[in-house]
Amino acid sequence: MDNLVNKTINKLPKDTVNMDDLLNIAVKYFSITKITEDDLYVVKLCVGTHDIIKTETERNPFIEAFCFTSLSKHFMSEDFYIYKELTNEVQELYKINLGIDKSERLLRAQGALYFMMRNNKILQKMLISEYEHNKEFLPFVLTY
Repeated sequence: MDNLVNKTINKLPKDTVNMDDLLNIAVKYFSITKITEDDLYVVKLCVGTHDIIKTETERNPFIEAFCFTSLSKHFMSEDFYIYKELTNEVQELYKINLGIDKSERLLRAQGALYFMMRNNKILQKMLISEYEHNKEFLPFVLTY
């Protein structure tokens, strides 16, 4: 909390975060949780359990909170409709055979989803829009 107060209220220099680093965290909230008996991917926006814990050695709670709040706000919004973007990207996964073994296929699909969402222009626009709307109160400066 001291860091947040110092970088927002006390006006100490804010951290600088680039778009690649922001996207690296944002995509970890999208998860393929399982493959059904009908070979369909089950996807969700992770709330409490997400892959940041499994993939990041250093945590940045301010970036994580910003990404999660932005994703939650626009998951079903008319402005950016991130759910639609997620389902469109998952549909692309069905075009490639990612493996015979379901557990291997699940891991490959999850990795592919990270890259697909990272390159998703709507997700990028949404994060920039949320940053611009809230930058006065954020403890970081986004470079893009």
